[in-house]
Amino acid sequence: NAAGALTVGVGQFHDPPEVQGLAHFLEHMLFLGTKKFPEESGFDEFCGQAAGYSNAYTSMNSTTYHWILSHEHLQEALDRFSSFFIEPLFTESATEREMQAVDSEHNKNIQEDSQ
Repeated sequence: NAAGALTVGVGQFHDPPEVQGLAHFLEHMLFLGTKKFPEESGFDEFCGQAAGYSNAYTSMNSTTYHWILSHEHLQEALDRFSSFFIEPLFTESATEREMQAVDSEHNKNIQEDSQ
């Protein structure tokens, strides 16, 4: 197998007060297409077809993106993954949808925390 990860030193504590959830939102958006690989679920599908998976999480001080797949696909995985951080698309349709998804996750977490 081959794997990759990148941790960015920006998390929830870095969100501006007027834009809470921004780091988590950006975590979602980077998976949704790049200039070179514009398919919204392209990286997830690529990893799945290469017997692997990808995921990410946002903590208080950082955001980590990670993946694993069969080693034969390492070079293409690196090309696809690096493009997240070079030219993400941030399409209007994905932006609206992911704002709703992050808000929904946040509301679910608040309910779980209160139990």
